[in-house]
Amino acid sequence: MHGEITAIRHCTDVLRRRGLSPQEILAAWKDFSLYTNGEPCPMCASAIRWAGFKEMIYGSSIRTIAEYGRNQIYIPSSMVWEKSYSLGHATHMLGNVLTNETDPFFAHQFNESAPCPIGCQRHSFPGKRVQVCTPMANWREVIREAGVGNAATGLAQGHDEL
Repeated sequence: MHGEITAIRHCTDVLRRRGLSPQEILAAWKDFSLYTNGEPCPMCASAIRWAGFKEMIYGSSIRTIAEYGRNQIYIPSSMVWEKSYSLGHATHMLGNVLTNETDPFFAHQFNESAPCPIGCQRHSFPGKRVQVCTPMANWREVIREAGVGNAATGLAQGHDEL
């Protein structure tokens, strides 16, 4: 499942557990922002628009992700926004935010010469054409020692903040 859809479903579950009705959940989206490492695919961008989020902020563009070798349907989010003008609500979009941090997350996936993220190492898997970065058994410890990410700050615990 795509990350944006997972985020929408998780948020819906959290709001339901807090006692909101389906109508109240739909009304709540207009106050929420959705942050994502990569520009949403057309399906996810459409779901974000249909939900009525206040804004969507992404890092790496679909073009950049495709240039790194990931197959994409090249329909940028801006086109989904342009074609969904009749939905009756606005969703602000801010893209290419912190690409110096998000691009490396996509660079390693299809380029074996790109370094894996901290806490990962390359492995070969049957049926895969390239070696894939996978987490080390002690990835949390490695990240903590490197002083980066939520594992370093102790925030890697489960939470339901909106």
